[in-house]
Amino acid sequence: MTVARGLCLGFGMAWTGFMAAGWLWWGVLSAGLFFFLIVLGTAFPRLSIHTPCLCKVKVGKGLVALTFDDGPHPIHTRAVLDTLDTHNAKATFFLIGTKALAQADLVREIVARGHQVENHSWAHEPWFPIKSTQTLARDLARTSSTLEALTGHPTRWFRPPFGVVSPPIASGAARAGLNLCGWSATARDGSPRRKNSNALKSLMRGLTPGAILALHDAPERGNRAPATVVILESLLGEMEKKGLRSVTLNGLLAAKSGRQSPT
Repeated sequence: MTVARGLCLGFGMAWTGFMAAGWLWWGVLSAGLFFFLIVLGTAFPRLSIHTPCLCKVKVGKGLVALTFDDGPHPIHTRAVLDTLDTHNAKATFFLIGTKALAQADLVREIVARGHQVENHSWAHEPWFPIKSTQTLARDLARTSSTLEALTGHPTRWFRPPFGVVSPPIASGAARAGLNLCGWSATARDGSPRRKNSNALKSLMRGLTPGAILALHDAPERGNRAPATVVILESLLGEMEKKGLRSVTLNGLLAAKSGRQSPT
């Protein structure tokens, strides 16, 4: 018997033994469960399977955090800022690096008007979740350094594009020194097909103390105004009826810790 035939025979006998013992099916089930957990953690960041993701804060006061994604936009962002000022509300803006660099004065204006600026990736690409950890870390570090240079404040939080938290995103954010922020309710108005009434209903269902609400001050594509620009006045009015006030993400976390809450 040749060595090759002997090895083949030995492997075959071992494989048969494993099958008889049920190891094959155990391996298949384990692999399936592992894959399921990866998909679950990627699609639902609030489960914090891949990494902790802030989606709501326990506070005893009537505070919520309005957050805005995909800006800045020279027209829509300023419309949002004006509406927030009317209601003395503060918010957090998760900005895209390329847009921030193109609208540097507007980024400074956001901060000057009492709002918080955080990281939403450099270019918000559709394939962002499948990039390598190293590439993602460089992307986020570049965005953070750009925002810090514009505002004078370091960034601490990162909201992944599309709300997707893949394992590389979790690792890349950690390397860039960023914590992940999701939401407890979202308007889902990044898409131009989203109806204003449906966007408002989605947010209204999530209006509870400590909520983190995700809206958009710029569209994911094109220049059409997202639903946020239209519904924000109504949302803030409903919040006031419920005794809720919007603060920055830092303000919400300060309220949780019992410190004096900044705006």
